Amino acid sequence: VQIVDKSGAIVNSYAYDEWGNITSQTEGIQNSFKYAGEIYDEETGLYYLRARYYDPSIGRFINEDTYEGQIDNPLSQNLYTYVHNNPLINIDPTGHVVETIIDIGSMGYSAYEFYNHPSWKNAAFLLWDTASVFLPFVPGSYVGRTLSTAEKFREAKTGVWALGFSKRGYKIEKDLGGMVNNFPTIDKFVLGKTGVAQSVTSIKSLDISGKTYEKSNKLYSTLMNYVNKLDDFSTTTYGGLTVRVDSQTKRILELALPPVQLTKSQAAELDKAIADASKQGIQIIVKIVE
Repeated sequence: VQIVDKSGAIVNSYAYDEWGNITSQTEGIQNSFKYAGEIYDEETGLYYLRARYYDPSIGRFINEDTYEGQIDNPLSQNLYTYVHNNPLINIDPTGHVVETIIDIGSMGYSAYEFYNHPSWKNAAFLLWDTASVFLPFVPGSYVGRTLSTAEKFREAKTGVWALGFSKRGYKIEKDLGGMVNNFPTIDKFVLGKTGVAQSVTSIKSLDISGKTYEKSNKLYSTLMNYVNKLDDFSTTTYGGLTVRVDSQTKRILELALPPVQLTKSQAAELDKAIADASKQGIQIIVKIVE
């Protein structure tokens, strides 16, 4: 794994074993994001996966998962196991739920087009087929075959989307590693060594099956409202907790959506919001949640 500068010259280079142990490392610039794109603590040798810490030397988390697993899946019932003991095809970006890495080569020409011209609009609904699903060990290709139209989903909502707005938001925030403490604007953060947050994240869930999101520009304006609030976030103290930020703090909007087909206009609006948020230095990450 390498980091290059604007000219394409390699400035950092890393090699890992399958569990994330660093086997070689050359750094010209400081970088905390290592194996699987996760934050690595040089002092402890642990990776921060939002909800808890992972120790690559033993291939286990150092504390229990709050998710109790599935009765028909023994590996999910071990509360310390990392990616069901299979880091070659699985990742766990939240510290709670295993996600499957999809083999792009098996998806044919449409996948090739999407990865060469990546956008929600140009991808049609391919992204739903490749996206990780926020369910234990459910491959993205399964979701691609079981998407609902907005109309059908409204008639029979499933999972967290069948809950009321407040309960749904609480459940999703908790499962995505949020603080669930009503902290203003942000729901989780990664603390840097200097006491300033390396990143702050706002978690939002939108039921795009709702008729209100069929209105022109509604999805875009809603997302940009979230983006602007996150952009305006400054050092804040709430409930005895102070989160300090500076110009180097990464700002992330984590957006949870149901397994519902996007309309063409919604896909275009999401594309535009992602692009405009990026101009403000904010990354939008989409999670498909059941």
